[in-house]
Amino acid sequence: MSDVENKNLENEDEIPEIYSLQKGKKGWQFSRRDFLKAAGAASALAAAGIGNRRNLIPVSAAEMKDLCTVSKAHNEEITTIAVSSSSNWFVSGDKSGEIKVWNLPEFGLENSLMIGDGPIRSCVFSIDSSILFVGSDSGNVFRILRETLEIIETIAIDNSSPISCMTISKNGNTIAMCNVSGTIYLYDIRSIKITTQLETNDPDILTMHFNANGDILYTCSGSGYIRQYTMPELKLDKTLLEEGQTITAAGFIPGDLHLIYSLHENRLVFYSLSESKALWSVDSPDDTIFALEISPDGSLFITSGTQNKLKIWNTSNGKMVYEIFSFSEKLPLLAITPDGTMLISSTNNTILVWSLPDGKLIQCPVDLSIMPENEKAITIERIDETTGKTITFTLPCGSPLPAGAVCVCNCVGGALCSCDAYTTCSCDSHSTCSCVGHTVTYSYHYWHPN
Repeated sequence: MSDVENKNLENEDEIPEIYSLQKGKKGWQFSRRDFLKAAGAASALAAAGIGNRRNLIPVSAAEMKDLCTVSKAHNEEITTIAVSSSSNWFVSGDKSGEIKVWNLPEFGLENSLMIGDGPIRSCVFSIDSSILFVGSDSGNVFRILRETLEIIETIAIDNSSPISCMTISKNGNTIAMCNVSGTIYLYDIRSIKITTQLETNDPDILTMHFNANGDILYTCSGSGYIRQYTMPELKLDKTLLEEGQTITAAGFIPGDLHLIYSLHENRLVFYSLSESKALWSVDSPDDTIFALEISPDGSLFITSGTQNKLKIWNTSNGKMVYEIFSFSEKLPLLAITPDGTMLISSTNNTILVWSLPDGKLIQCPVDLSIMPENEKAITIERIDETTGKTITFTLPCGSPLPAGAVCVCNCVGGALCSCDAYTTCSCDSHSTCSCVGHTVTYSYHYWHPN
């Protein structure tokens, strides 16, 4: 290796260049300046557990949690998450009015758009995933091309009332939009217009759901009402429940026959829509639930509440299967991919991705452009394709790899280096890892150029 010299660094405070990457048409590529040996794989493969994982230093759940909380996906608090029906993309929106589209299972950031119309309240994909409908705090819904994030229509609903929730029919022809004042709008995708609207008596509708045939729309409100509307005229058919208590979260189970909702008094209820009665209820002690998501097969549901814990429950009997993990901050948003393999959640401006049904934290998608540049960590350099300027980003040592990036272990010659999905380098007994800033203390040996 003529251009590389193995040196034992006397000053451990010196921070080496860990790796240099260049983003081009073929994705992230090593630049010709790179003088380190690549020993890892793309994050998608590593996250899937593919590749040589011998001699790895494991990252504990606690360490992974801490690393994820400093791995930024947004600058502002994330306010909504939605997954495409194909499970190939998800979108996140934040308090500043910015949306970002991420690909799955690579977790790469494909595009972002600052709408700037107040906080993003709700998002939904078209059935073919080509269009995004984005509802804002200003009462507008934007029809946006997913691939380019070009706004092709602004659907003015009611500028005095923020959009609270949206849902799309199973055939993909109709979107139901609701604002916090309780007005429901039906938007026909084929004719590209609002066809019907109805002012309801429910000013705080939490969620809506079309049945399989598309001839019924169900709503569940925070004030304790479950109602059934006939389609397409959007006429109130019946009130299925008047709970008399505050409902904090709810989810409709596939099959259109049942609903699970949580009450402010820390109780979960399994409700039959066809029989208009509760089939079981269980207590959730000291945990007021504010997010609830049901698996695509209807067998499990996941909750998050004031205890800042993710919990998995059995739908058939309401028994808690296990707790995934607890955080210091709340996890207000939950979304399960339609294929049932991943749970996407958020805490503040961070996105966390969990594998299902085992509940393992596997990724925290990162927007490199907003990561701080003054933190001692793994360093990435890339060339901006537009300006040609070299931009440096840093990630906390042990953080998940950005999509397409390659983990590089910075070890002495002869070492067998490898990386796990979280960019933690590990070497054989002849050398040590070069991570800087990880919670575990290492001695460091570095590759350096002449």
